[in-house]
Amino acid sequence: MSVNSKSIYHTKNLDHDYFEKQIVHPYESTKQFFKFLNKYKPLKNKKIIDLACGSGANLFYLKKNFDLKQCWGFDQNSYLIKTAKKFTKQKNIKSLNFKRQDIEDLNFIKDKDLRPDGAISIQTLSILNDYEKVIKFAKNLKPNFICVNSLFWQGDIDFKIAVNFLKKNNRKTIKINHYNIYSIQHYIKFLKKLGYKKVTIKKFKTKKRLHTKNKNLMGSYSINLDGSSAIKSGPIILDWYFVLASK
Repeated sequence: MSVNSKSIYHTKNLDHDYFEKQIVHPYESTKQFFKFLNKYKPLKNKKIIDLACGSGANLFYLKKNFDLKQCWGFDQNSYLIKTAKKFTKQKNIKSLNFKRQDIEDLNFIKDKDLRPDGAISIQTLSILNDYEKVIKFAKNLKPNFICVNSLFWQGDIDFKIAVNFLKKNNRKTIKINHYNIYSIQHYIKFLKKLGYKKVTIKKFKTKKRLHTKNKNLMGSYSINLDGSSAIKSGPIILDWYFVLASK
């Protein structure tokens, strides 16, 4: 997978504080995601792989709060993998391995010891051009279940949303991010074609009010919408869903 040089996920544009802060202070969505997963797939003694693991924050939280047997984290960004390995070594966390890996590479030959019970991907699909290669990559690892947290929509529409961060004095693009929103019905149909027939979904909601310093920039904050709380970033409503698919 090629990363646009202006992407906020390109090494030269990474917000290091953003990734490292998650290690110490996991997001509410991370906590709820694993609570949801553990409800339907008890995590004790499970082996889990995180696709696009970043600096490893999700797996650190997972290892700390659930009695897992083994975890792996794959990410294409070498800096983030080095950060994850460094923290793992500092904290002497056992049975946790990280690897620099393109998670859209369908020619990947997995190690014989890589036998995950489940594959997870958290807030990743929506920044990719499409989800099919990543989910096929996950399927090729032969997990019993695949669970994601991503932006979805109930209708028969996919939205491809590119956010261009501009210079103040002209329209020159400095950095790029994506908030792609996918049709959840079509995503479920795709999962079922791959053999993952049992699907459970939950829309992420939080009673905690989210705040951002500047609503004219991108950053999650809470709003009231149709009589209930919703999450917004810039002009975009963020409907995050947890989707668990099992064989």
